[in-house]
Amino acid sequence: MNDIKKAIETLQAATANCTTGDRHLVVLDRGWVFAGNLSQDEHGVFTINNCKNVRKWSSGGFGGLALSAKNSGAVLDDCAPVKFEASARIFVSPISESWDE
Repeated sequence: MNDIKKAIETLQAATANCTTGDRHLVVLDRGWVFAGNLSQDEHGVFTINNCKNVRKWSSGGFGGLALSAKNSGAVLDDCAPVKFEASARIFVSPISESWDE
């Protein structure tokens, strides 16, 4: 029984920071970086809801930012939903639901 309990705890720890859902870091042209719930409509226009502008971060490079806003020293500004065309997108990185906590 202890082996099963240990295996479950190991699995829970390994998946605790896995990304699920539609939260993403979105890097757009001209240096804009946003975090939020990303969707695309039937016309190909993207929208980021529950949006935060990542004004700056101080450590860990982009990889560190993708793991945690807090640990990377990110400064986040709430903003209205952002809409953009695919041509403005540089790249997108999934983030966890607890990314900004």
